[in-house]
Amino acid sequence: MDIFSKWFPSIERKEDAKGLAKQGAIGVLIFSAMNILGMVFVVYLNQSPVDMGALDAQRVQDQINGSAILLPFLLFFAYRVYVGKGWIVGGLVLAWFVLEITLKIMGGTANIGWIIFYVFVVGMLVYGIRACWWLRRAPKYEEVKAQNDA
Repeated sequence: MDIFSKWFPSIERKEDAKGLAKQGAIGVLIFSAMNILGMVFVVYLNQSPVDMGALDAQRVQDQINGSAILLPFLLFFAYRVYVGKGWIVGGLVLAWFVLEITLKIMGGTANIGWIIFYVFVVGMLVYGIRACWWLRRAPKYEEVKAQNDA
Protein backbone atom coordinates (compact mmCIF):
# COMPACT_ATOMS: atom_id res chain seq x y z
CA MET A 1 0.00 0.00 0.00
CA ASP A 2 2.91 2.34 0.71
CA ILE A 3 4.17 2.21 -2.89
CA PHE A 4 0.71 3.12 -4.15
CA SER A 5 0.63 6.23 -1.96
CA LYS A 6 4.09 7.16 -3.25
CA TRP A 7 3.09 7.04 -6.94
CA PHE A 8 -0.48 8.30 -6.48
CA PRO A 9 -0.52 10.56 -3.43
CA SER A 10 -3.88 11.27 -1.89
CA ILE A 11 -5.30 14.74 -2.18
CA GLU A 12 -6.73 15.82 1.14
CA ARG A 13 -6.20 19.58 1.12
CA LYS A 14 -6.12 22.38 -1.38
CA GLU A 15 -2.35 22.72 -0.88
CA ASP A 16 -1.89 19.08 -1.92
CA ALA A 17 -3.88 19.69 -5.07
CA LYS A 18 -1.97 22.88 -5.87
CA GLY A 19 1.34 21.02 -5.49
CA LEU A 20 0.22 18.26 -7.84
CA ALA A 21 -1.14 20.82 -10.31
CA LYS A 22 2.28 22.46 -10.31
CA GLN A 23 3.86 19.08 -11.13
CA GLY A 24 1.36 18.65 -13.97
CA ALA A 25 2.25 22.07 -15.35
CA ILE A 26 5.93 21.14 -15.21
CA GLY A 27 5.05 18.00 -17.17
CA VAL A 28 3.44 20.13 -19.89
CA LEU A 29 6.51 22.39 -19.93
CA ILE A 30 8.73 19.33 -20.34
CA PHE A 31 6.58 18.30 -23.30
CA SER A 32 7.10 21.82 -24.71
CA ALA A 33 10.85 21.48 -24.25
CA MET A 34 10.76 18.13 -26.04
CA ASN A 35 9.04 19.82 -28.98
CA ILE A 36 11.70 22.53 -29.05
CA LEU A 37 14.38 19.83 -28.93
CA GLY A 38 12.67 18.07 -31.84
CA MET A 39 12.57 21.31 -33.80
CA VAL A 40 16.30 21.88 -33.21
CA PHE A 41 16.95 18.28 -34.25
CA VAL A 42 15.02 18.83 -37.49
CA VAL A 43 16.70 22.16 -38.30
CA TYR A 44 20.28 21.08 -37.75
CA LEU A 45 20.18 17.43 -38.86
CA ASN A 46 17.36 17.49 -41.44
CA GLN A 47 16.06 14.24 -39.95
CA SER A 48 12.68 13.34 -38.54
CA PRO A 49 12.71 12.99 -34.74
CA VAL A 50 10.15 10.18 -35.08
CA ASP A 51 11.90 7.76 -37.42
CA MET A 52 15.27 9.41 -38.24
CA GLY A 53 14.28 9.63 -41.92
CA ALA A 54 15.71 12.38 -44.10
CA LEU A 55 13.56 15.47 -44.59
CA ASP A 56 13.46 17.78 -47.57
CA ALA A 57 13.36 21.58 -47.18
CA GLN A 58 9.55 21.74 -47.33
CA ARG A 59 9.08 19.19 -44.53
CA VAL A 60 11.68 21.01 -42.39
CA GLN A 61 9.75 24.25 -42.89
CA ASP A 62 6.48 22.48 -42.06
CA GLN A 63 8.03 21.13 -38.85
CA ILE A 64 9.24 24.60 -37.83
CA ASN A 65 5.84 26.16 -38.56
CA GLY A 66 4.03 23.40 -36.69
CA SER A 67 6.25 23.82 -33.65
CA ALA A 68 5.87 27.61 -33.76
CA ILE A 69 2.09 27.21 -33.72
CA LEU A 70 2.14 24.46 -31.09
CA LEU A 71 4.36 26.07 -28.45
CA PRO A 72 2.05 28.95 -27.46
CA PHE A 73 -0.80 26.46 -27.04
CA LEU A 74 1.34 24.23 -24.82
CA LEU A 75 2.40 27.21 -22.71
CA PHE A 76 -1.25 28.22 -22.31
CA PHE A 77 -2.16 24.63 -21.40
CA ALA A 78 0.63 24.61 -18.78
CA TYR A 79 -0.81 27.79 -17.29
CA ARG A 80 -4.31 26.29 -17.16
CA VAL A 81 -3.03 23.21 -15.35
CA TYR A 82 -0.93 25.34 -12.98
CA VAL A 83 -3.93 27.42 -11.87
CA GLY A 84 -5.99 24.26 -11.40
CA LYS A 85 -8.48 24.75 -14.22
CA GLY A 86 -6.91 22.50 -16.82
CA TRP A 87 -8.37 19.04 -16.42
CA ILE A 88 -9.66 19.02 -20.02
CA VAL A 89 -6.49 20.46 -21.55
CA GLY A 90 -4.46 18.19 -19.26
CA GLY A 91 -6.24 15.18 -20.72
CA LEU A 92 -5.68 16.53 -24.21
CA VAL A 93 -1.95 17.00 -23.59
CA LEU A 94 -1.72 13.54 -22.01
CA ALA A 95 -3.37 11.91 -25.04
CA TRP A 96 -1.15 13.95 -27.37
CA PHE A 97 1.99 13.03 -25.43
CA VAL A 98 1.11 9.32 -25.40
CA LEU A 99 0.49 9.43 -29.17
CA GLU A 100 3.81 11.15 -29.76
CA ILE A 101 5.82 8.74 -27.62
CA THR A 102 4.04 5.79 -29.23
CA LEU A 103 5.14 7.04 -32.65
CA LYS A 104 8.69 7.52 -31.40
CA ILE A 105 8.82 4.04 -29.87
CA MET A 106 7.39 2.48 -33.04
CA GLY A 107 9.83 4.56 -35.14
CA GLY A 108 12.75 3.20 -33.15
CA THR A 109 14.10 6.49 -31.80
CA ALA A 110 13.38 5.76 -28.12
CA ASN A 111 15.74 3.70 -26.02
CA ILE A 112 15.15 2.47 -22.46
CA GLY A 113 16.33 5.77 -20.94
CA TRP A 114 13.79 7.75 -22.94
CA ILE A 115 11.04 5.28 -22.07
CA ILE A 116 11.73 5.70 -18.34
CA PHE A 117 11.69 9.46 -18.84
CA TYR A 118 8.36 9.21 -20.69
CA VAL A 119 6.84 7.23 -17.81
CA PHE A 120 7.78 9.98 -15.35
CA VAL A 121 6.35 12.71 -17.59
CA VAL A 122 3.11 10.75 -18.01
CA GLY A 123 2.96 10.48 -14.21
CA MET A 124 3.36 14.23 -13.88
CA LEU A 125 0.59 14.84 -16.41
CA VAL A 126 -1.70 12.44 -14.55
CA TYR A 127 -0.94 14.29 -11.28
CA GLY A 128 -1.97 17.54 -12.94
CA ILE A 129 -5.24 16.08 -14.22
CA ARG A 130 -6.06 14.59 -10.80
CA ALA A 131 -5.31 17.88 -9.06
CA CYS A 132 -7.40 19.93 -11.48
CA TRP A 133 -10.29 17.51 -11.11
CA TRP A 134 -10.04 17.68 -7.31
CA LEU A 135 -9.93 21.49 -7.37
CA ARG A 136 -12.97 21.51 -9.63
CA ARG A 137 -14.90 19.21 -7.30
CA ALA A 138 -13.65 20.61 -3.96
CA PRO A 139 -16.54 23.05 -3.42
CA LYS A 140 -19.05 20.20 -3.82
CA TYR A 141 -17.08 18.01 -1.41
CA GLU A 142 -17.01 20.81 1.15
CA GLU A 143 -20.74 21.37 0.76
CA VAL A 144 -21.54 17.67 1.24
CA LYS A 145 -19.15 17.45 4.20
CA ALA A 146 -20.81 20.49 5.83
CA GLN A 147 -24.27 18.92 5.35
CA ASN A 148 -23.11 15.64 6.84
CA ASP A 149 -21.53 17.36 9.83
CA ALA A 150 -24.72 19.35 10.54
